[in-house]
Amino acid sequence: MLPGQWNLRVCLTSSLESNTVRAYKEVTHMKNGKRITLCALLCVSLGGVAAAQKYTVTDLGVLSGDSSSLGTWINNLGHVSGCSDPSAETFPCVENTDGQHAFLWTRKTGLKDLGALPGGNISQPYGMNDSDEMVGYSFTNEGTSHAFRWFRKTGMQDLGTLAGGATSLASSLNSLGEIVGWSDYEGSSGKNDAVLWDKGGAIHDLGKVSGAVGSSSAAINKQHQVVGINSFGGGVFHAFFWSQAKGMQDLGTLAGGSESFAGFINDNGLIVGGGDSSKSPGIQQCVMWDKQHKIHLLASFKGGCGLFDMSDKNEAVGQGTDASGNGFAVSWSQKTGIRNLNKEIPRNSGWTLTAADSVNDHGQIVGWGVINGATHAFLLAPKK
Repeated sequence: MLPGQWNLRVCLTSSLESNTVRAYKEVTHMKNGKRITLCALLCVSLGGVAAAQKYTVTDLGVLSGDSSSLGTWINNLGHVSGCSDPSAETFPCVENTDGQHAFLWTRKTGLKDLGALPGGNISQPYGMNDSDEMVGYSFTNEGTSHAFRWFRKTGMQDLGTLAGGATSLASSLNSLGEIVGWSDYEGSSGKNDAVLWDKGGAIHDLGKVSGAVGSSSAAINKQHQVVGINSFGGGVFHAFFWSQAKGMQDLGTLAGGSESFAGFINDNGLIVGGGDSSKSPGIQQCVMWDKQHKIHLLASFKGGCGLFDMSDKNEAVGQGTDASGNGFAVSWSQKTGIRNLNKEIPRNSGWTLTAADSVNDHGQIVGWGVINGATHAFLLAPKK
């Protein structure tokens, strides 16, 4: 969700003023196990003309007894991670409703409930690799959120926190099993630092740039390159790039801008996210950083937009909002530019696609939208 309303379930999870960290696609304040959504206005009015009905739409449904769901990731096997919510939320899995659970979906098995960490009853997944390893957060028996890793053979495992910390979250992992996210730490007063868990499960503090009060990792690629955001207090945040060789670097903003966020880095080294500029102060626009970390404006509209994921075929997905504040799923590629995905599905499908959260190398897209008055996870598959 965005400043003002954040019905662009976009980008970050944050502790108020002290740190900004990307959890899912939202800005939140997490304290004492409770999550309060904050949102900053990322609206968009997106153009881009493309032929209609390029995708088929599959309703991924909800877990038994639930009312709403969203899709968070799709890997190259076509398997989907997501979250199912017992409440009929317009934005599912934001309020940490008791019984909200992570799921794995495949065409063969349908939805599989992944449960929660021992003693907890709330979980939400974010990233997943092609081995069906999944990461996210789950509440524990102490009522705090901890990052988890899920394997088919072992189930959900607690990744813990930095020394002395109480809360953590895992936002992404690469094909090597390295995981990134955030954690608080002893004496942090609720602030979080970007972290990396290595293949052995050891946690490493990636720190923050000079002047920042907090940081959070959003994604990691197979080259061990990490992106995320640094928070400077007062709601100001900047995208960062981290590598073992050079440490953390501020990626800056568009000309005259004050804010930016990095949503994802693919294995080609391209980074997507959002940022404002002097031409649209306080309103995020879709951006991409190239391999040399030069920022490029991908779309400039009165509203703005944000991109959350990018495949290794360099197709990106995200969300925009119209002038009335209604969110809609979008995709971008160099060939097509920005497209409203609602114009790419059959007109009689009954769907309104609200946000696109992930795209794989086959062009399959997952996210969430409204069908028959309910908010459900969707899967788009390109028509052959």
